[in-house]
Amino acid sequence: MCRNRNSIDKIIHTKCLLAMTDETEMAKLGVKLLTVFHAVLRSDLKRADDTVNELCYFDDECYDQSEEMKLLDISLTRLEIFMDEKAKDNYDREISNIFELSRMIHIMDALKIKVYNGSKYGPELVSILSTVYMNSFDYSCEEASELLNMSISTFYRKKRRAEILFALAFLEYKANIVTYDPQDYQEGSQLAMVI
Repeated sequence: MCRNRNSIDKIIHTKCLLAMTDETEMAKLGVKLLTVFHAVLRSDLKRADDTVNELCYFDDECYDQSEEMKLLDISLTRLEIFMDEKAKDNYDREISNIFELSRMIHIMDALKIKVYNGSKYGPELVSILSTVYMNSFDYSCEEASELLNMSISTFYRKKRRAEILFALAFLEYKANIVTYDPQDYQEGSQLAMVI
C-alpha cells in the first residue's frame, strides 16, 4: 500500500515540476476551481429547470417527451411566438446563462476525463471529485468518506491528490485553449506546455 501511495505522489510531484509549480499551489487552485464549479452548479441547475418549466405551455407535453432537445425546442418555440419583447429579453438572458453553464460543465467533464485517464488511480479520484464537488448535494467530508467506503484520513489524502490533478489538468487545458472543443483536449500535452 505504501508503495502505491508513493507512486501516485511521485506522479503528482513530477507533473507539478513539469508545470513549474508545487503541490501546495495546485491544491489551492484545485479547491478554488472545484468550489466555484460546485456553487455555480447548485444555483444554476435549479434556475435552468425553472426557466424551462416556465417556458413550457403544457407541462404534460414537456414531461412526456423523453428527449431533452424536444423540451428545449418546445420552450424556444413558445418564447419566439408567444412572448412580448421584454419577456423575450429576460428569457434570452436566462437561456444564455444556461448555455454558459453547459459550456462550463463540458469543460469540467473534459478535466474529469483527464484525471480519470491519468493513472490507475484516476477512477477512484474522479469518484471523490464527483461526490464532493460535482453534484447538487453538499456532502460533508465525513459523509463523503462513508459513502465512498474509506477512512476519513484516506479520504482526505486522496481528495487532496484529486484536487491537485484536477488543477494540473486545468493548467494543461488552459495552455491548449486554442482548441475550442474540450473533447479535443489530448493526453501528453503537459510536456508541450513546458517546452
